[in-house]
Amino acid sequence: MPDTGRRCASRIFRGTGAARVRKPAGNGLHSGPPHCCQCRRRHCPGPGKSDHDDLPASGRDRRRREGGGGGVMKFFENMEIGEVSEFGSHTFTAEAIKRFAKAYDPQPFHLDEEAAAAGLFGALTASGWHTCAVMMKLIATAGGPLPAGQCNTEDGARLGPSPGFDDLRWRKPVFAGDTLRYRATIIGKRDSRSRPGWGVVTSRFEAHNAAGEQVLEGTGHDYVERRNGQQITR
Repeated sequence: MPDTGRRCASRIFRGTGAARVRKPAGNGLHSGPPHCCQCRRRHCPGPGKSDHDDLPASGRDRRRREGGGGGVMKFFENMEIGEVSEFGSHTFTAEAIKRFAKAYDPQPFHLDEEAAAAGLFGALTASGWHTCAVMMKLIATAGGPLPAGQCNTEDGARLGPSPGFDDLRWRKPVFAGDTLRYRATIIGKRDSRSRPGWGVVTSRFEAHNAAGEQVLEGTGHDYVERRNGQQITR
């Protein structure tokens, strides 16, 4: 398949549009959120209706664009430690909580109000994996569609595979009706020894409820392309 037709790997910070990006204040690091991503191409669910149409479709109500186009992912050299990306918000309904749990995390406190009332949290709660799935959807669709091949031009970097994350934590339960806001902060970057022409960016991601309480956090890593694919040598 030609480059112009393939889906860009998605995840991390854009220079414009899509996820809102804030530059660090001074030299201090922001505690918390991870960035992730950005594939600027919208997911196509194919024929029929998805079992999880409650997941945020595209974040287009939260999208801010410059010049009418989608955001373009920054090259490794242009990413700054302390930069914050905000991916938007999502409200977890009881129906969606139970539907997700039935498919992927069938525990009583995610499936039934009565059983949940007798449990540890006293009410129906969302699966932690549900909160993560929503975050990934917001990240992957925050930029909206780009012209074919946009991710492979000099105007935008490619995002490579992720080596994974280190310390995922669910800090507080998410109840039916709760709205979470998601964001990520770049906390580190380094050269990649195994992949010449790429760097590794480390981000802290988090989600907060309407009361400002942190309910989700973790640290993730991503390979990000260098400009012109050049490795810095020392």
